[in-house]
Amino acid sequence: RDGKYLFCSNAGANSVVIYSINQQTGELTMMCDSKISGDYPKSIAIFPDGQHFLSLNHDTNEIMTFHVDYEKKYFLMKGRPIEIDRPNCIRIHKLKKQKSKKKKTKAKKAVKEEAPEVAAEEEQKKKRGRKPKAVEETTTEE
Repeated sequence: RDGKYLFCSNAGANSVVIYSINQQTGELTMMCDSKISGDYPKSIAIFPDGQHFLSLNHDTNEIMTFHVDYEKKYFLMKGRPIEIDRPNCIRIHKLKKQKSKKKKTKAKKAVKEEAPEVAAEEEQKKKRGRKPKAVEETTTEE
C-alpha cells in the first residue's frame, strides 16, 4: 500500500511472510514469517489502514483477519474466521464518507429557491442570534 512492505502468502507452508522494502535500494528483508492457522492461503489483502490483512484459506473454507505489529515484527489473528465456501480472491476498497455539509448547503439552496420568505426569516434569525417570533394570522369578522 505505501511501498514499504511486501506481503506474500505461501500456500505450501500455510503461512504469510512480510518483507520490509529498503526505500533506497529496493532490497527485501524478511520481517516475519508465520503460520496462518488455515490451509492453502490462496490470496491475501491488506486493509487501507495498513495495520490489518485478510487471508483467504481455500482448503479450510474461511477468511481470517490479522493485525500487524510492525515494530515488534509479528502478526496475530484478530477475531474468529469467517466461513465461506472455497474463497478464491478478494479486493478491499475504502469507501469515502459523504460530507453532510454539502447536503445542508443543497437543502438551504432548495429552501431559498422554493420558499424565499422562509429563507429570509432564517437569515434574520442568524443575524439576531435568536429564534424568530411566530407570526399569527388574524381574521376579522364582518
